[in-house]
Amino acid sequence: MLPGFILIGAMKSGTTSLSAYLWEHPDIFFCKPREPRFFSDHYDDGLAAYERLFDDALPGQVCGEGSTNYSVAALHPGVPERIAAACPDVKILYLLREPVARIRSLYQHRLDRKPDLRSIDQAVFEQPIYLESARYGAQLDAYLDHFDRDQVLVLSSDRLREDRSSLLAEVYGFLGVDPGFTPADLDEMHNPGDAHRRMPGPLAAVRGTLARTQVLERIPVSAKHTLRSWTMRPQRPTQTEVSPELRERIHEALHPDLQRLRTIVGPSFDLWGLA
Repeated sequence: MLPGFILIGAMKSGTTSLSAYLWEHPDIFFCKPREPRFFSDHYDDGLAAYERLFDDALPGQVCGEGSTNYSVAALHPGVPERIAAACPDVKILYLLREPVARIRSLYQHRLDRKPDLRSIDQAVFEQPIYLESARYGAQLDAYLDHFDRDQVLVLSSDRLREDRSSLLAEVYGFLGVDPGFTPADLDEMHNPGDAHRRMPGPLAAVRGTLARTQVLERIPVSAKHTLRSWTMRPQRPTQTEVSPELRERIHEALHPDLQRLRTIVGPSFDLWGLA
């Protein structure tokens, strides 16, 4: 079985929360791990390995996954083509966040996991991941070269925070499942950046290795919760600030892409006053 939908990103835009609300719907099966990254990192494993991720889906359920690096075309080329070849009828969900806030969140996320002596002012323009993952128009163009526009639903992280019921009804309807379903944790945003707890580096490395071998999937949930409470420590308070000068530089670098994004999403989509 292959997925009926893929949540392609954007990273640090609320995809963890959206995935959780999709997971709760009885007519949806969300694979584990949530981000298999098959079409970017594991394509050589073969399509049969990917299909096995959905073996536990019940008859009639719509299957899906959510790998955020599927929307960084410059760093992971060929992903839309591979998805189209394997799943030509798949529906694409793309969740967008105001680009400066998203870049700041991504910088902090990476900083909390691996020390970096570079300031955000340096990192944004030295490491392609920051601006490339914010070129939303370019990412959509890469998919629209292979999928019809009505297969792609572009969503706002602002709506996910402020108008969650309406957004979820739209998403559920787009996927062809009951749009009236209400998740039990509708009032909760999952994995908000300011509430992160983090695992010490060596333990995080071990956890990553276990996840790749799917050992974690066989550990009882209660045991995982206990281990997490022992090993996770509160993340230090966020210190990263974006100066007005950096904000202006980012807006200038992204302006042509935002103009292209406007032509794709139309005049009613809120692009944060940037286009």
